[in-house]
This record gives sequence, structure tokens and C-alpha cells, in this order.
Amino acid sequence: SGVDVLTVFQGIGLVYGAAILIAALVLRFPKAGQAAQADAAPPLDRLVRDRFFLSLVLGMFCGTFAGMLVIGNLTPMALAVGIPALPAAAAVSVFAIGNAAGRIAWGWIADRTSEWMIPVKLAALGLPLVLLAGVSAAAPFIAVSFAIGFGFGACFVLYAAQVAARYGLSSVAAVYPLIFLAYGAAGILGPSLGGWLYDQTLSYRPAIVLTCGVVGVGIVGSIWLLRKGKAMRVASYAGWSRSMPVD
Repeated sequence: SGVDVLTVFQGIGLVYGAAILIAALVLRFPKAGQAAQADAAPPLDRLVRDRFFLSLVLGMFCGTFAGMLVIGNLTPMALAVGIPALPAAAAVSVFAIGNAAGRIAWGWIADRTSEWMIPVKLAALGLPLVLLAGVSAAAPFIAVSFAIGFGFGACFVLYAAQVAARYGLSSVAAVYPLIFLAYGAAGILGPSLGGWLYDQTLSYRPAIVLTCGVVGVGIVGSIWLLRKGKAMRVASYAGWSRSMPVD
């Protein structure tokens, strides 16, 4: 409609700012004696030797790498295979809808499953990525975009839930940001590598093959780490300050 993109961002910023302020108005500190007992956060030197933690980092990187590469190049991918401009642009919105739906659905799943959902989630993301390489019609392309977004949304609920279950709820603020760094790295590498591969080959197929390979590494690597690690599921990790076996 001819609206400058920076104007759109200004509107989004105002809406987000208002939503944050309104939400903050209902926050209250708990009354004395009602605060939960805090668990001791595991020290960094133990975390980097904990194979469960490494499986979360690997899964987060591989899943978000694939999702960010696709979302960063989704419309040009569609245009490159002859899909008209309107459905090519709509695929991005459909991806976002799938992302939102995935966060809700995978959150429900995460509450009822174990750490083995990490490779399962990656497999659910990898399957539509494989299909993306062979899609050249608008309707199936949009459907695959939704499925990829749905799998991508799992990255932002499964890992936080696993951190809380493994290290204690009060340790989430100390541990989860370290895992989220993998998302930052994927956000830098994924879209830029996808665009670079297209520049070199004039095709998005190599980029799609790359995402499938990265997700495959995540599936195999996370299974190996989970099997090798000792998945000690305890409510509190206050014992991190003492000697604890880490395999």
C-alpha cells in the first residue's frame, strides 16, 4: 500500500510498548512468606560438561538455524519456483501463524513428555523442510510454510520447559539465556548463508539441503548426547555447589 517499512515498525513499537505497560500494571510482588524457595543455579563450568545442557544448545541452534534461514528467504524461495507474488508474500504470514500455533501446541506437549522430545521436535521440523525442496505450486508451498513455522515454534517452549524440569524453575533465568545464545548465532548465520548460497548457485535448493543437513545433525547429535548423559531428573539442583557426577 505504499507505506514505508519504518513507519510500520513505529506502529508496531507503539503497540508493543503499550501492551508491555498495560501488562506491567497487573504485576505484584508476592506477600512475605509466599515466595518460592530458590534453587541454586548450576555453575557455568559444570553446565558446559553436562551433556543434557549441550543437547539443548545443539537442538536450539539446529532448529532455529533452519527456521531463520527459511523465514529470511521464504518469499524469494517461492518466487524462484514460479509462485505468484501474492501467495509468495502470504507464505510469510502463514509461517508466522504456524509459529504461533506451534508454541501453544508444543507447549502442551512439553508439559507431558520428556527430554526425548528434542529429537522428535527436530524431526517434525525436518520433514516439511524435505518437502519444501520439491514444492512448486502455491497451495502446497503455503501448507509446507505453515508446517515449518509450526516446528519452528517448538524451539521457544520445549527448551525453556526442559531447563525448568532439569535445573529447577528458579534457575531458568540463569541457564536459559545461555541456551538462547544459540538462537542468536542461528539468526545471524541462517538467513545470510541462505542468501549467499543463492547468490553462488542461483538456486535455493542448496540452502534447503543445508537446512535439512543441519537439522539431521541436530537429531543425531541430541540423541547421542541424551543417551551418553546421565539424565538425573531432580526438583532442586542446590547440590551443584558440591561434587556432582557429570557425564
